[in-house]
Amino acid sequence: MRRRRPASRAQVPCGPINHPLYKILDDPQVVRNGVVVEATHPHAGEMRFARPAARFEGDPFGVRRHAPLTGEHSGEVLGELGFSRAEIDEMRARGWVHTGKLPDDSSRHQ
Repeated sequence: MRRRRPASRAQVPCGPINHPLYKILDDPQVVRNGVVVEATHPHAGEMRFARPAARFEGDPFGVRRHAPLTGEHSGEVLGELGFSRAEIDEMRARGWVHTGKLPDDSSRHQ
């Protein structure tokens, strides 16, 4: 805390820096303020991260889905651009497009 004293004497707002970054998620004030959100990712498992800072009354923040995998929505985007399922499958087969399809996810349009 030695570096903090001159700033404090000069009435400059200051405080300790939480480093390394991973310690921030365990900080008592961060936990008490509900900043930490937990979610399950299909490949990474349980994850903890900081929610967005802005809060709006009546609109609680929640994790609706995991962060997309690389190319996870490529099939949907290409379909919206007018490509047929057969064209998308051919692009995938040729390696032109990675659709990020999960092995157990045969029900989604990729």
